[in-house]
Amino acid sequence: MATAICGFIGGCDNEPSKAQGGTFFLIRLVPEGTEKIDQHTLDRAVETIRKRMNSLGVRKPVITPEGTDRISVQIPGLSAEDTARAREYLRKIGRLEFRLVHPQSQQIIAAFEAGELPIPPGYVLMPTAEQESGSQRSENFVLVRTTAALDGQYVRRAFPTYDQAGWGVSLEFTSKGGQLFGELTSKHVGEQLAIILDGKVLSAPVVRAAIWGGRASISGHFTQEDVENLSIALENPLAVPVIIEEERAMSQ
Repeated sequence: MATAICGFIGGCDNEPSKAQGGTFFLIRLVPEGTEKIDQHTLDRAVETIRKRMNSLGVRKPVITPEGTDRISVQIPGLSAEDTARAREYLRKIGRLEFRLVHPQSQQIIAAFEAGELPIPPGYVLMPTAEQESGSQRSENFVLVRTTAALDGQYVRRAFPTYDQAGWGVSLEFTSKGGQLFGELTSKHVGEQLAIILDGKVLSAPVVRAAIWGGRASISGHFTQEDVENLSIALENPLAVPVIIEEERAMSQ
């Protein structure tokens, strides 16, 4: 994968960059609910951002914690296109979840929209990643469990794949994650399992058989750039959301 993305931002180490200057980003970590940003969370975010930049082939970034909840990132030699790509990688959380879908998901959503039924206890509506403005909500939301059956902490590797179905992402779980995923799929054959990234449903395939061996795949209407972005985020997820508070060009 490193060979495929080498040079995306700033060129590879053995290639001189033709871009001038660079870009400075100031990122703030945003706690969720009653969570607080402690030193461990800040240190983990710094390391996650460093790994993401390394995966992208960024040359000599300067990544520094600022105060108690901010991180400065200085990246030399960025073009306008590279800056947009870097911005996307810096703010993507990469939080992966697997949640069971209600067996009457679309029927209940339609009834809810008509004011005939409430959302059942233990379930929540989640938008799909392909939601379009102006579309009916019942076609672009999925009714899923409020809690995840498995999450991305058990993902060891994520990498792009391409087959007759198009671009996708292959996941390799840790040994514990593989065991948990096998148990999950064996108990819910014939049911839908939603694959959720950063609060949006990427897909909700039907479990056709128990999946053992510690591997899974994510498919959808992806481009090559989509799956490269997704793979990096899934391998290096952020523990909390971030916002970019400041962005400015640096002189040469």
